[in-house]
Amino acid sequence: MTLKFTVTSNPTTLSSLDSHLLEKIILHLSIQDLISLSQVSQWFLQLVRDTPSVQYKLYSSLYQCTPSPSSMTHPSNPTKKILDLVEKERNIIRLTPRIGRFGIGRAERVHSVMGNWLITIPTTSLDPGNEGADKGKDGYELCRVYKLDRPGYQRVIKTQYNPILETLLVDIKRDLVVYADQEGFVHLLDFQKEEELVMGGTEIPLEDWIARKSLRMNLVKGDKLVVDLGARWLVYDSGEGSLQHRFPPRTPWDSCHGSIITSRGLLVGLDVPSIPWAPNNKPKEAYLAIFNLSSPPSAPYHPELLLELPYSHHLLSKTVRSLPTTHIPKNIKIVSSDQPPSIHQAQYNPSFIRIDISFKTTPYNAVHTAQREMRLEITIPMKQLNMIKFENIHRKVWVKGRTWRRGNNPFDGVESIKFGDWSHRCFLDIQCTSSSRGNFGYTGYTLTAQYRHQNKGRDEDVGCQVGRRMFSVANALLVEKGWLKIDIRDFDHREIKNEMNGFGAVRGVQLDQPPRDGERPNKPRCAPFSYNITTQAQSGYLPSTSVCSGHFRLGIPGGVERMVGDDEGQKLVIQQKGNDKVWIIDFGA
Repeated sequence: MTLKFTVTSNPTTLSSLDSHLLEKIILHLSIQDLISLSQVSQWFLQLVRDTPSVQYKLYSSLYQCTPSPSSMTHPSNPTKKILDLVEKERNIIRLTPRIGRFGIGRAERVHSVMGNWLITIPTTSLDPGNEGADKGKDGYELCRVYKLDRPGYQRVIKTQYNPILETLLVDIKRDLVVYADQEGFVHLLDFQKEEELVMGGTEIPLEDWIARKSLRMNLVKGDKLVVDLGARWLVYDSGEGSLQHRFPPRTPWDSCHGSIITSRGLLVGLDVPSIPWAPNNKPKEAYLAIFNLSSPPSAPYHPELLLELPYSHHLLSKTVRSLPTTHIPKNIKIVSSDQPPSIHQAQYNPSFIRIDISFKTTPYNAVHTAQREMRLEITIPMKQLNMIKFENIHRKVWVKGRTWRRGNNPFDGVESIKFGDWSHRCFLDIQCTSSSRGNFGYTGYTLTAQYRHQNKGRDEDVGCQVGRRMFSVANALLVEKGWLKIDIRDFDHREIKNEMNGFGAVRGVQLDQPPRDGERPNKPRCAPFSYNITTQAQSGYLPSTSVCSGHFRLGIPGGVERMVGDDEGQKLVIQQKGNDKVWIIDFGA
């Protein structure tokens, strides 16, 4: 049902309505409509500012959090939720989490965390050569469920079908558990009742099952389940389990070298086309192709955006030399790598796209000098995609009509948006790989002091992308000393000031002031023994960014086996190799 409102500047009639009814009405408005409403008159402005549940919705949007739909429309104690939200942001910026340990079984691996729910999967099923899980008398163990705030609580979810554990997807907010079995069926379970929504599961078409390159599950807006097969995507109704459409419908996308899917159903694929019969069939070009899977794509199945990436030798060299963070002398040669670009996978709904392009540098006319291995990092905020599309809306796309004739070059004939026409909408950075450190026989180029500080030991890091942030942990320090070094890079930095901000505030609550004594229980927090934060102001079309880093003494050496973050970027769970207790890094209030 679509609600339509006719708003008048005379609020006399509306003010006579019950306040709870008014609250329910305006809570159904979008963020843009709420802001527009507050500009109609002073009365509407006060209504928006003085309604705690509306303010919680606005602050959740400001900090790009993803609360459950029920808590958004019927939030309990919204004033406290706003305070908790702001305090979480402050704790992340200051690197002041609570650090604790939580015991799990030795034969378990951390899978995911959502709120206070911790999900693990059995490690015996992940051993090389093991085709599936071990079946007990009650069935196959799918996962174990723990509650971080209830020690001793443990629930084992089992199934009668041999699961592929790498496909497991648990969404507590939707009360769903999704996985694929070894026979090519997708199963949807009710998380609480552990009952199948579709008895026996839903079969993946045989031709797609046989031709799969990979297998991942994604839940998107509109109660849809997207099954990612690497070169084809199947869209199911997550309630009924019925197949709604498949993309691409005929020719598989064989030149796709990785993809991510947003919660709104956007498919962002990394396309590296090739021509098999051409001499020296090394890929020379790369693109980002973006489709919308939330509705069935229609012929001729052209991408909504086709963005050129700086992968060709000439464009890569030009881009690297133009960056202000490096100074590469003319006597240093930039050599393209044989590796194709890579796209980073994100937990939950990504707020940005991260592409890595490898290359090497070496002096000209050098014979025995080692090459320095590097990579160009391209970070594209999701918000910028609409702006790129808007800026190129009047472009007449030239199409020769050769699309989807070959899976290894599906966009042949489609004119892309050149990198120079959209590069102002992305962040560019250069990283030096760990294998390239040391004496290279030449002084070469220099990196700025700030750049060296941020990227030292970067290739030993284990990272995870959650929301608008990239969390990374220095694995080498954890192995050698048991020190936890955390770097948090925020690609949409929000500065918390000690004054009332202009986004609106609940009456009588100073949101940007530290909580007074008695407003918070005494929860001990950890402070890093070294701390650094660098911020980059908003530049052009890009938001401000920040990188904060700090060291903590955990006292237990051991490398990172697995690191995951929760859906709101509040908790990190770190599992060390050989340690049956995991570390909980909690930035929450």
